[in-house]
Amino acid sequence: MRKINLLLVIILSFMLVGCNQSKKGRLVKVEKKLEASNELKEEYVLYPISRVEADGKVKDGYINKEGKIIVEPQFDIAWDFSEGVALVILNKKWGMIDNKGKYIVKPQYEQFYGGFEEGLIAILQDNHWGFMNNKGRVVIKPQFNNIGYFSEGLASVKIDNKWGFIDKTGEIIIKPKFESVGAFSEGLASVIVNGKGGYIDTKGDMVISPQFDSIIMGDFSKGLAFIKRNKKGGYIDKKGNFAIAPEFDCVRMCDFSQGIEEFKIDHKWGLIDSNGKIIIEPKFDGMRGFSEDLAAVKINNKWGFTDKSGNIVIKPKFYSVKSFSEGLVAIEINSKWGFIDKDGNIIIKPQFDYVYKFSYGLCKFELNDEIGYVNKEGKIIFSGKKEIRIKNER
Repeated sequence: MRKINLLLVIILSFMLVGCNQSKKGRLVKVEKKLEASNELKEEYVLYPISRVEADGKVKDGYINKEGKIIVEPQFDIAWDFSEGVALVILNKKWGMIDNKGKYIVKPQYEQFYGGFEEGLIAILQDNHWGFMNNKGRVVIKPQFNNIGYFSEGLASVKIDNKWGFIDKTGEIIIKPKFESVGAFSEGLASVIVNGKGGYIDTKGDMVISPQFDSIIMGDFSKGLAFIKRNKKGGYIDKKGNFAIAPEFDCVRMCDFSQGIEEFKIDHKWGLIDSNGKIIIEPKFDGMRGFSEDLAAVKINNKWGFTDKSGNIVIKPKFYSVKSFSEGLVAIEINSKWGFIDKDGNIIIKPQFDYVYKFSYGLCKFELNDEIGYVNKEGKIIFSGKKEIRIKNER
């Protein structure tokens, strides 16, 4: 279960120059950010930036895809939009705005947790957790010691050091009695009892008795869940029977959401299907998850890409790579990052110290002491100076 931790997060700050010149400012959030909702229309997507004000303080605001400031920098921290709203921090308090910068919830909460799941987001007030909808209405008052997120109508909550589940009215459906729990998926959720992992149904009845290593308990996907027994990974069905025997050193995604799974045996990676049939024999030195039907593979210390049949479609020749997003993937050559397409053609030449992934046509980059946004044509629309802050993550 996710916990509250203090993490050192690189957050990005930029100097802003005159309105008629190339815009400068700061790109916000490197990791654990709220992803922009896939349902959000592209013309409404805004990107968080910051600028250093005359008094030396850094304030966050938002630009559009063209780099125009839509919401003037005024927040201490501004997060990405999700479900048409964005979380902001001002004077160490959390609030919520719409895409015009208007407050839906004025900054007053100690913390928000994660993004919206099933229309609700977790809030922290007076050291207790509850839930709010994207209209800013508290639907479950803060009352829990810790909290998870909603999945299949239920969310995990912690009371007196034990975990259980509530529904969207806040009613306790499964009494807190577990050491730890996962989220519900396909009607089942993992639970830890006396250090061993099992699964319960939505009534709280134990369907698969606690018997597995508790370090990794996968969610069910297409009728299977990844578990470990005696430090070896395999897959069980909903009756707790092994569908794929525990013989793997490691797997990548812990589910069969795409019908296939990466596995590792004797330091080599391959692919299996949900029947346990080997699709690609373990032969790669490294392998990363499929994205847009291609997966990164490592051969002789170089990275390339394979399709789901094991055919190498982009020859391994890069020092490092990321995953495809919006038809492009970041690649590293001679310590510089750029982008190629699915045919391996260089679209944006390697020139950045670091890049992230494209989202709604823009990508974050780092270059020297600056960080900003670049579009798919390789045009930098926003850049500025870096800054490091400490942020409370959960």
